[in-house]
Amino acid sequence: MDWTARRLPLKEVEGARESDSGFVTPSGHEVRKVSVWGVVVRKFVGEKSTMLLLDDFTATLPVVLFQETDVDEGDVVRVIGRVSKRNDEIRILADVVRKISTEEELYHRLQNALTLLEGKSRRERNEEEVVEEVEVVDLL
Repeated sequence: MDWTARRLPLKEVEGARESDSGFVTPSGHEVRKVSVWGVVVRKFVGEKSTMLLLDDFTATLPVVLFQETDVDEGDVVRVIGRVSKRNDEIRILADVVRKISTEEELYHRLQNALTLLEGKSRRERNEEEVVEEVEVVDLL
């Protein structure tokens, strides 16, 4: 089954925990693939892969690529990839990495803020939820 990539802030991906079907974010989203953006703050080139350290101002997370890239430190990029865990560290295995414009960066920053606010609101509602006990009467 090919999962649709969910657009999330890195903070949500970073806080994800493993589940039977993939990962679950702190706000309750079940994910396998994500769409994230960020500034490349570090780039490490190895023999078989490249690792980008991505920062979207909510968190910093490693992104691993197994193909060549022209992305450099300081570039703002959008990444679509699979959430993975290695040595107890969450990371993204990139399927697509592309540079984005300043306008796209602003759009993604606003989306991150809305997602984080929505997640906070959902958690607050769950904490305040009161479960009423209903007395069941046998009518027979």
